[in-house]
Amino acid sequence: MDNTNVEKKSWSMLEQEYIDQLNHANMRLKCAQEWIRLYSQGKTISEKCQQKAIDKIIIYGASDMAVFLIDFCIREGVQVIGISDSKITKSGMDYKGIPFLSVADINAVKEEATVVITAMGFVEEIKGMLLKKEITKVVSLLELVQ
Repeated sequence: MDNTNVEKKSWSMLEQEYIDQLNHANMRLKCAQEWIRLYSQGKTISEKCQQKAIDKIIIYGASDMAVFLIDFCIREGVQVIGISDSKITKSGMDYKGIPFLSVADINAVKEEATVVITAMGFVEEIKGMLLKKEITKVVSLLELVQ
C-alpha cells in the first residue's frame, strides 16, 4: 500500500471517530434536555420508574450521567441495587454504598431489576451484549426520562 492510501485510510478513520464522538455528544445532550424537561414539568425519576413499572434499577455505564442518576435516585427513594460497566469484571467495590456488579452478577438478579444504560453513546451495543446474556429488562436513560 502506498502512502496516499494510508493517508486516506487514516483520515477516513479519524473522520469516523470524530463523527462517532459528535453522535455520542448529541445523545448525551438530548438525554440532558429530556431530563430537564421532565423536571420542569414537575415530574421526577421516581414517577417515571413507577410509570414504567420499574421497582429497582441497575445502572450500566460509569459516566457523569450515572452519577447524576444515582444522586437523583437516592434523593427520590428509587432503589439502585448495583452499578455495572464493561470495565467491572468482579465485585467487591461500591459507590455511595451501591455495589459494583459484573455482568454475571447482573444475570443473577436480572428478574428483580431493570438495567438503565447511562453510557448514551453505546446504548445499542450494550443492549445487544446484555440480550446475548439473556438480560432483557433494559432501558436507556433517555428512554427512562422520556
